[in-house]
Order: sequence, then C-alpha cells, then structure tokens
Amino acid sequence: MITQGFVQPNHFTFSSAFKACGNLSDPRGGKQVLGHAFKRGLASNSSVANYVISMFVKSDKMEDARRAFESLSEKNLVSYNTFLDGTCRNLVFEEAFEIFREISERGLGVSAHTFASFLTGVASI
Repeated sequence: MITQGFVQPNHFTFSSAFKACGNLSDPRGGKQVLGHAFKRGLASNSSVANYVISMFVKSDKMEDARRAFESLSEKNLVSYNTFLDGTCRNLVFEEAFEIFREISERGLGVSAHTFASFLTGVASI
C-alpha cells in the first residue's frame, strides 16, 4: 500500500484491499491491512467495516466476522446483510434467525437481499 509521498490510503483504498483479501480468502493479509486502517483512523468507516466483515465471511472466519460486526457502534442494513450472509453460508442458523429478528426490530427494513439470504439459509436446513 502506498503510505509515503503524496498519495495516502483512504476509505476507498482500504475497502478495495479488504475486498481483494476476501476474494482471495486471505484473512491474514486482511488483518495486516486492518492494522493499517486502524492506524489511519479509517477502520470505523461504515464502508470499510462492512468490507472487513465480508472479508472474514468469505474466508470462513466467522468468529472474526462476528467480532467485527459486534464492534460496530452503528450497524446499517449492509452490515446486517453481510453478517447474515455469513451465518447462512456457514450454517449458523440460530444466529441467522437472531440477526433477521434484530433487523426487523430495529426498523431497518428487510430488503430483497436480506430476504433472499435468509430464505436460502433456511432452505438448506
């Protein structure tokens, strides 16, 4: 990552790096990038945080994904959907039901993506 000179990484840079680490199932590299994001104060950016959750989900590191999800001070529908996808993908259905319930209780609205993820997970029971 470019950290010297005039070009400094921003939330777009970190989001792209986490997306790449997720696509490569490289949580180790992702954790290194996360350290840099914390140093720059960008780890709490909602876009960056959602890509962190996604990276851990794609790498089948659900405990890390859970910690990242739970550490968010303000969860949005994308955060919930990303973690819901992970719980369904990793067959953690009790937690998927809890997340779906929490989305409804918080009044975030159930998107087509939320519903499709949930139904796909439930259908595999």
